[in-house]
Amino acid sequence: MRNPPVTIDELSAAVAGREVLAIQDTSEIVLGVSKARACGFGPVGKGEGLGGVLSHPVLAVDALSGEMFGLAVIALWNRGPRQDLHYSQRGAEEKESGRWLSGIRRAGEVLS
Repeated sequence: MRNPPVTIDELSAAVAGREVLAIQDTSEIVLGVSKARACGFGPVGKGEGLGGVLSHPVLAVDALSGEMFGLAVIALWNRGPRQDLHYSQRGAEEKESGRWLSGIRRAGEVLS
């Protein structure tokens, strides 16, 4: 991610005129149990007290050849406390699933 020769301009030039798949997924990065939570890391995983961060990368791949261009976007975040509003009352951008919408929108900007 910090490779100076790799720029957004180079990525945009590489994908110009090609069919590109923007592949997304979210990963949990577990940093520990109660000590991580005490240091301010939000809840992750299925276990009680696990703390860490979440990563949501969008990988750009040629749709025909499968050639990987690289990461178009990556978002990292620390889950905060639970929202006051019930899940069904929150807008899409206020939910964690909003990362999918944001990721594809930002990837579209980078790859266009």
